[in-house]
Amino acid sequence: MGISDSELVLLSLSRLSSEKNLDKLVHAFPEVVEAYPSAKLIFVGDGPMRHELETLVSEMGLAGNVIFVGEVRNEDVSEYYQMADIYINASDSETQGLTYLESIVNGCPVIAKRNDYLSGLIKEDSLGMLFDEDGKIGKTIIAYADFYHSSDVATNQEVWDGLMQEISSKTFAEAVLSYYQTSIDIYESQPREEVKLRVNLLEKIKR
Repeated sequence: MGISDSELVLLSLSRLSSEKNLDKLVHAFPEVVEAYPSAKLIFVGDGPMRHELETLVSEMGLAGNVIFVGEVRNEDVSEYYQMADIYINASDSETQGLTYLESIVNGCPVIAKRNDYLSGLIKEDSLGMLFDEDGKIGKTIIAYADFYHSSDVATNQEVWDGLMQEISSKTFAEAVLSYYQTSIDIYESQPREEVKLRVNLLEKIKR
């Protein structure tokens, strides 16, 4: 994508839909660009709001700073976390999303809207920073970027070990739930036909 190591890279990884508040990220981004002119906001994912977001980006003169990647394969997701400096999520509905854990595992700190779950997850500065209001998204990104670039960021080993245990349990639970939900959906849509499940539970657990 032609991004240099010196550029601040923000990653949004989700379905491009209204409940994700992605337009709030775009509206906040000029403030970030003012502080970090070469900053990049990368949207990974696709959805019904993509055209609206692309239009908004163009109207705000941010086409040179915002990149729409589209959907990527599950096995390639970690590359985007590892490329980014910060994972950003402004959703009100995604209170316990697996993406927060995936981001931290890949060494990418999280900036997101505060809730009880995230307050317990983001336990120290090396893991990220939370904002309380949409109007503070830009300032929070800048504050954390300043900290990130001026500090030797390292996570306490005890905190890290606890996170790894939580992530392992949560990933397993998510995989099992997804497996059974897929089974139910297929059964209900084709009740009289022989159904062959194409969901590989072990592959999901390994993610």
